[in-house]
Amino acid sequence: MHASEKAVHNLTPMLASQIWATKEAVAKTLGTGFWQAGVEWPDIRVHADFNISFHGAAAQCAGDSIIELSIEQMKGYVVVTALRFASSTVSPECSS
Repeated sequence: MHASEKAVHNLTPMLASQIWATKEAVAKTLGTGFWQAGVEWPDIRVHADFNISFHGAAAQCAGDSIIELSIEQMKGYVVVTALRFASSTVSPECSS
């Protein structure tokens, strides 16, 4: 098992929920969600400080985007709001 896979298995349920919700919110800012326009789950990476990096098809869709996140927890729920700011035009295959 790769070191990063071991780290995933050691996540608390709340942290795992935050990562999942963050990836989903960020994918939606691309206009694709996951598994559209070739965007796969590993293409959006959430780092320990909750900075986002794009890879593969997500990087093509994101271009020079900047993502701002708001992550809130209340009574066991996680709500993530992602705002995407980009100065370039999104390619047609990346918009729904």
